[in-house]
Amino acid sequence: MAYTDPSGHRPCGDGEAVNCDGTTNTTTPPIDLGVSSNPDGPDSLDLTGKPDPVQRLYGYYIDMWNNKAGWWWKRYGSGGFTIWEFMSIFLGYEQSLYPNSQHFATSLSNKAPVWCLYMGCNPRSAEGALEFVASYSQSARGRLNCLGAGSCTLSEAFNAPPIPSAGESMDIVEAIHLSGPGLPGRHELYDIGNVSLRPKIFKKMIALGMVNAVWGLKGQDRMFILTFCQAQMASYAVYNGGVQAINMRTYSNFCGG
Repeated sequence: MAYTDPSGHRPCGDGEAVNCDGTTNTTTPPIDLGVSSNPDGPDSLDLTGKPDPVQRLYGYYIDMWNNKAGWWWKRYGSGGFTIWEFMSIFLGYEQSLYPNSQHFATSLSNKAPVWCLYMGCNPRSAEGALEFVASYSQSARGRLNCLGAGSCTLSEAFNAPPIPSAGESMDIVEAIHLSGPGLPGRHELYDIGNVSLRPKIFKKMIALGMVNAVWGLKGQDRMFILTFCQAQMASYAVYNGGVQAINMRTYSNFCGG
């Protein structure tokens, strides 16, 4: 009776991630990622029926959890080293050359549910998010290949990504966990990936200035972010003539100029 709210109002910033002045609300409870930190053992996942890369990636997480001398325990090990923190390392590699982590997180939160819709996974679960990372992250695939071939050690494969803090990389991985089934507005950041996913199509889009953002070292596999309309055009091109369908006319049709 003493704590009712008949007007429907509440103090600005109360329980929200952002305060009235735009600053971060540090009193907001942390997001529950569905897997608890456990200093006594690694997170246990049910990966029954999941593809081999997912199983192997989880195995490397177990190996890293048991190696408490690694940098990952120093960065993430307060209360335990979780599977979500393990996944954030890969996304830290992907994002490290692009300065805006929020753009990266936004595009991931849009891409993951659409990808999982077709692949039959749930990105809000640790199992589904790990499947997305294992299949979609070039950094994850490269390290799986390197470790599988015995051409690198665990410490060589997992060097610390050059991001400012553990918190920033967790903001990125939380974007996958908080992703929803709805499509964003026409011009919102929507898709993210490596040029290698559709090399001819995306390289032509980059050359014609049809990609919202592209970053990475010259000569290496580069990352890009697409808006919703750019992603729709790329999907159209895949099934309607490939690289030949990428031109200013189709760009105008999908993105209005």
